[in-house]
Amino acid sequence: MIRDLYINSKNGVYPDINCVCVFPKAKSDSGLFWEAHWYGYLNIPIEYSGKILIGNDFIQEYYIHMGFQMPWSYKNLIELDFENGVLTNTVNHSETARKNVKKLSEVRGNLKSIIWEKQCRFYQEVFFCGYACQSMVDKIAEASVFWSAPAGYAVDFGITDKGETLLIEVNDGYAFGCYGLLNIYYSKLLSARWAELTDTRDECDF
Repeated sequence: MIRDLYINSKNGVYPDINCVCVFPKAKSDSGLFWEAHWYGYLNIPIEYSGKILIGNDFIQEYYIHMGFQMPWSYKNLIELDFENGVLTNTVNHSETARKNVKKLSEVRGNLKSIIWEKQCRFYQEVFFCGYACQSMVDKIAEASVFWSAPAGYAVDFGITDKGETLLIEVNDGYAFGCYGLLNIYYSKLLSARWAELTDTRDECDF
């Protein structure tokens, strides 16, 4: 159900919606949408069918900066099933989330003992090195390419103080920022991945 709508009209026209008139220059409960016009308590049903995860009591330790917060990072996690806008079922996943957090804590405990000497990020076929040396690049460049990979992705490797080369993470092309990569390469990577996801033409394929 749509309860509140914050909007600005280019022509300044705000007709009544569902018998509700607009209030000018309103502010949302979260403090956002300054200078936005507000339709309050519209109560318009949405014929949505699908699932929604809701959670509260967030565990701040697992906050991901500028990213999507993981479902298990909430102490209370509930799955809601809807059919044509009607809630048909609820599933409590709080215990599953708690177990995932426990396993992650054990893994993170082991990772804290790793001292990284060098790190390197590979963007698809173009790489950006943070503190990488050529020997490290030669050693892992081939490992960063896999045939089933998406059209755009990033791979992070690191060398520990013990001389071990470890995989840190792999990110899909839509899920990482431009950290040191030239704008044209970043744009081409995003375009390639977006075209693959949407099955459309890659406008930056040049």
